[in-house]
Amino acid sequence: MANTMQLALPPLFINGYIRQQLIDFGLVPNNPDFTPIMPVQPGDISMYYDDLKARSGESYPLFVQYDRLIRFRPNHFYRTKREQILYTLNCGNFDKKEMASRVIIEALDREDATAQDINLWVSNNSLYDGTTEIPKNVFFHNFKVYQVDQSRDLVELSSVKDNYWDKIIIEYDYHTTDSYYN
Repeated sequence: MANTMQLALPPLFINGYIRQQLIDFGLVPNNPDFTPIMPVQPGDISMYYDDLKARSGESYPLFVQYDRLIRFRPNHFYRTKREQILYTLNCGNFDKKEMASRVIIEALDREDATAQDINLWVSNNSLYDGTTEIPKNVFFHNFKVYQVDQSRDLVELSSVKDNYWDKIIIEYDYHTTDSYYN
């Protein structure tokens, strides 16, 4: 019987690596109950932020929302894929948001060196979906990072006065290693 856990989901590994970088730089607490990176979800972001404040014990916790943007093949070999994810950084403290943005950009904007570091991180760490370990079935090749110009977006947002935002697009190439469809 097929199991959806056998299918590759690269953002989980990138998010795990970035979470570790943010912990190493003291920007998020090293607490397994604190999840600073989450998928974009409908709803009121201020309610989630208030809950995050309570769970993290911080006045201005950082959290990052991500969304998969594009998935296509960079060449004719079907196993090699290219995707983009959009990170939206949210924080009530401008300096903390800026530092987190710098950490993410510096960690990921090193092309194949980033891929090597993330592949090493994946091999040395385990991620879980509840109690089930997520298979290490992704091998990264290359990363690029783009800063999104959001000045117009910020003017239109009503919550700008309470929170600082930053948007980063991460583009990466990878192939799957073990999958249900091999």
